[in-house]
Amino acid sequence: MRSKSVLLSEKLKTKKLFESVKDKCERIFETKQNVDHFEEVIALLEQNEESSIIAQRAIVKVFIRFLQAKEFTKNANKEFRDKLKHYYNSTKNELLRIIKSEQSDEAIQLCVLNLMKLLSNEGKYPIEDVKHSYFPFEFLKSIIAAILREDRDMSAIIAKFDEYVEYDDVKHSTLKSLLFLLKEKNGDTSDVTELFMHNVFNLLSSIRLPILGKIKRKRKGQKISSENESNLLCEPLDVELPKFKLEYEKAADLFASVWLQFISLKMPTKLYRNILMILDDHVMPHFRNPLSLSDFLINSFNVGGSVSILALSSLFILIQKCNLEYPDFYTQVYSLFEPNILHVKYRARFFFWSDVFLSSTHLPEYLVAAFIKRLSRMALVANVDALMIIIPFIVNLFVRHPNLSILMNRSDKQSVIDDPFDNEEKDPLKTNALESSLWEMKTLQSHWHPKVAKMASFINKPLPEKENDLSEILETYFEDVLNEELVKELNGDLIIDNKVKKTLLEFWK
Repeated sequence: MRSKSVLLSEKLKTKKLFESVKDKCERIFETKQNVDHFEEVIALLEQNEESSIIAQRAIVKVFIRFLQAKEFTKNANKEFRDKLKHYYNSTKNELLRIIKSEQSDEAIQLCVLNLMKLLSNEGKYPIEDVKHSYFPFEFLKSIIAAILREDRDMSAIIAKFDEYVEYDDVKHSTLKSLLFLLKEKNGDTSDVTELFMHNVFNLLSSIRLPILGKIKRKRKGQKISSENESNLLCEPLDVELPKFKLEYEKAADLFASVWLQFISLKMPTKLYRNILMILDDHVMPHFRNPLSLSDFLINSFNVGGSVSILALSSLFILIQKCNLEYPDFYTQVYSLFEPNILHVKYRARFFFWSDVFLSSTHLPEYLVAAFIKRLSRMALVANVDALMIIIPFIVNLFVRHPNLSILMNRSDKQSVIDDPFDNEEKDPLKTNALESSLWEMKTLQSHWHPKVAKMASFINKPLPEKENDLSEILETYFEDVLNEELVKELNGDLIIDNKVKKTLLEFWK
């Protein structure tokens, strides 16, 4: 452990270095003949992290002053202008190198912020004479290319960069940059790593297009503007110059092109899940032709497990709203109804969308009967919390298809031995479900949990007129059921010590 004297010495050394660099930069700005002193400051950027941070603070400030003073274009001395541009570009390149280095996330975040400060000022005070509004697109593209590393998780850095993506001009240019970079990757996939794909997703998923015709909210501290106004990082100072406006239709087409390029690359399973979680709400609404996503979604649905579950909602949108032809859709959904689905992370989502798919009263009865029987078999091995979902789900199917109540009426006449239903058959049409019964529900009437036994007795009663509201029970988990049992009133409020409750919970698990 370093002593106080050593720490004090290092602190004084750091302060001295900062004052020295700051003084050099001041002298460069005040006396143009000192422009070559930039070499010494840029050299510090190449040294250790601490020296680099000190140099960044000073050199970025002085270049911003040069930009705002229009020294890049208005200074009469051409030799000075050329040198200034040379050192400016060298500084940008060195900062881009730092992003690709092994420095800490905090140091790289600072580097990105400094680059964006330079970009913002360069957009307002261009380093070349321009007769129109200007955005340093190539500069931004180089920043994005540096951020999207193949060998490092850049999520913390991208989160900081995301603050700028809310500006319309940055949003548009970021999409253009991503399209260019992803097309390059599709041409040569040799360096497309999982880390690269996750970095792209973190950046791309942060881009939200405005909903056409609605008011959009700007960054914290900014006013809310309508879609006819622009929110620019590089807003031209000359009021005569036309401002960039983010046109929704063009932006949406660009947005869709970027996403299509992205999902055409090889996808890690975890990333499949992340994409599918946001696809239906944040991506598909901006596609002029959502059917262009059909191959990706069908392939995702065929992956199996949680990926298939997460693909359901987007796939259903294509089938219902875009007339996607998918003859085997219900057969594929049926194949997901296995006991292991009751224990996955996205169980609630799965049952929600399954309920939506099976909500039509025009579905063939053999198909609905097959789902009822498959669910009934799953119920025999399900935990209590899953049964709280399965049984009301089955009841809803009967309410929609009352003719299937014949399955309920046969419950006393069949058992597992003489049940014609083939639970191993993959095709719902061939399962013989219509010839079966709900002996499984009869069995569950002897369940150890009284609530389950009561729910299973629905087969002994007339069907309810209304469906069960599944939204109230989809998020039911075993802990909820156990807690309910533990806190039942017993001659008043029963207070159970949290340690005891935790012990019981672990036991039941």
